[in-house]
Amino acid sequence: MALYTRRNLIKHSTVFSLVGKSGVAKSPTEYVEDLLGNFMHTCNKPTCRIHGREVIATVDMAPGDELTYDPEQTK
Repeated sequence: MALYTRRNLIKHSTVFSLVGKSGVAKSPTEYVEDLLGNFMHTCNKPTCRIHGREVIATVDMAPGDELTYDPEQTK
C-alpha cells in the first residue's frame, strides 16, 4: 500500500501533521509514530520531507501523486 494526495499541493505547503500509533522512520535510529505515515514509502527523489511532525511538499503535486520521503532529508 502507498499514500497518495487527493488534492493539489503547492511546493513547501504542509501536507499533513504526523499523529497516531504507527510510524515513519526519520533516520535509522529515529521513528515518528503516525497511522498515515506508515504508508509513506522512502524514495531518493521524494515528493515530501518531514520537519518535526509536519509533512511538507517538496514539489507541486496533483491528485494521485504518491507521497514519498527520504529519511536522509528529514529534520
